[in-house]
Amino acid sequence: MLIIKLFVLLSISLLITSENPPNIIFFLLDDVGLSDLSYNSVIKDISTPNIDFLANSGIQLTNYYVQSLCTPSRASLLTGRYAVNAGLTSVLVQGTPAGLPSNIPTISELLQKYNYYTAMVGKWHLGHAQSKMTPAYRGFDFFTGIYMWDADSYTKQMYERPWEEPMMIDWIEEYSNGTFTHYAEPKHSTIAITNTVQNIISNHPSYKPLFIYVPYTAAHSPLQPEPQHLNQCLHIKQTYRQLYCGMVVGIDESIKNITYYANHYLGSNTIFIVSSDNGGSPWFGGLNVPYRGSKNTPFEGGIKVPGYITEISNLYQLNTHVDSFTYLSSNIPLDQVYGSRLTDRKYNSLFHISDWFPTIASLANIPESVVSELNIDGLDLSNGLPLLDRYVNNNKTEIIRSEVLLEFYLANESVFQQDLFAYRINELKYIEGVIRDPNYYYSSSDHLINNTARLLLDSNVNNWFSDKQLKTKLTYYLITYLGQSLIDLLTYFYGEGPLDTLRIVITHTIIQKIYTRLTPVDELFGRYKDKPLINNKFNYTTNYLNSNESYNVIHDVYLYNLTADPYEEHNLVDEYPGLLDVFRDKINQIKLNRPPQQKVWYQLPLKGIYINLHLL
Repeated sequence: MLIIKLFVLLSISLLITSENPPNIIFFLLDDVGLSDLSYNSVIKDISTPNIDFLANSGIQLTNYYVQSLCTPSRASLLTGRYAVNAGLTSVLVQGTPAGLPSNIPTISELLQKYNYYTAMVGKWHLGHAQSKMTPAYRGFDFFTGIYMWDADSYTKQMYERPWEEPMMIDWIEEYSNGTFTHYAEPKHSTIAITNTVQNIISNHPSYKPLFIYVPYTAAHSPLQPEPQHLNQCLHIKQTYRQLYCGMVVGIDESIKNITYYANHYLGSNTIFIVSSDNGGSPWFGGLNVPYRGSKNTPFEGGIKVPGYITEISNLYQLNTHVDSFTYLSSNIPLDQVYGSRLTDRKYNSLFHISDWFPTIASLANIPESVVSELNIDGLDLSNGLPLLDRYVNNNKTEIIRSEVLLEFYLANESVFQQDLFAYRINELKYIEGVIRDPNYYYSSSDHLINNTARLLLDSNVNNWFSDKQLKTKLTYYLITYLGQSLIDLLTYFYGEGPLDTLRIVITHTIIQKIYTRLTPVDELFGRYKDKPLINNKFNYTTNYLNSNESYNVIHDVYLYNLTADPYEEHNLVDEYPGLLDVFRDKINQIKLNRPPQQKVWYQLPLKGIYINLHLL
């Protein structure tokens, strides 16, 4: 009888354990492209053994899409909606009154309702003008990190112009009860984030599931790696890439140390998710080789990023006797501790960053009916992730995403004052609007950024006098060279931190705007068909206020078959003009049904505000 009772109790215990929601740690990397993590890179010049180990132990997303800029991606992640349906299609500038609308639920709010302790450590960038916009009021029991995006890694100061005093110190610790502390965290941002996450994990009670959202400030600029991380990157000759490498190496070490803590304190019922927020920016060291484009473009290099999901139980299966704390202070990577693990599991169907909301909800045992009432764009793709069989309901039908909105913003709602749309259906991808940087970017063996124009000039040096496009090619080249020279000079005088906001303006606004006014790169380089130009009427806001004028705007139009042409080299618009209306109908429906958009472009006078708030 005693044996029977023990068997029943054990069975009940196992049942309860299997139904216990998992702990979930979501790592969001900043500005990390397809060539910036070694497991996913064709050039493999940055070593990320710990990120690689977790990727190889889990399920890699091979068709994983985000938005081309950080604010829209973060809004989409937390709300499960396309960025346009969250009202945030463009990046938030300093001092903006805009933010994530309070009437749109977040995944953290939902998890809170289902008994999760929710914490966020890192970069918010979804609004801070009112308390109700900040993380502690959007479903996080605890938050520490930066509200914006551009703080100095050490001083946490943020500058508008490098020759002026800093605008503010951007580091805060806040709780859902309304208490907060604003201070200048002295440790490097990546190390401060790591230590805080470790403290949360080590002090967390085992009876309550844990959700930690870890949006690193790295590898976003300012490029200020710790010396020990930079030392692992001295083989890279291009200066921006070398500094950027040091930032990525710091993230890799951080994830290793957090993994040891999770293994020790949280145990096997823990899931890791790793994602980037947008493609790498070559002007700040990121690369997306061999894909076209970069951050702030709708090409694959701007919106297709590394992403994967794994679970800690795999580490237990590998080496159950390991005491992970033995290795915390060492440089020994995860694979040497837990043993080699190559599952070769890949999810090859479309996956959008908005899909994490319902997928996480499913893994957390939140009823499907609750999520369906929220009217989100994301799909629950948990049943297509085979490594997570023990978490999912095998009676549910596997959902496959066949189409996705990749980009949507209008000129009068964007800081760039330009239209841009992108949509994918199965293997076909449609882009219409103003492309800010049409270049391909490649690895460089010297300091100068290596893009399409430089490659063609270098390869055709003997044919310059017979080259009819020489003037335009040289213009591309000189804009890149002069822009980089200006940045290097200003960095020498002011330093990475104070210069960074101005550097972003120079690269992502001025230089990219010049690129768009030159001969279309597809036509210039002679590798692609000419793009048809389409006249389109729309209301264009000329001065960030309410005076609208009607302009005749030229849109570039692209159509690619990504199965046959993954690097977007052959525009199919001339061959399949009948398909354009299919995509335009999809985009027009979204335009008609979207909610009011936040005034992301509206910037308040910053310095006076921060002085009055005693934040300087």
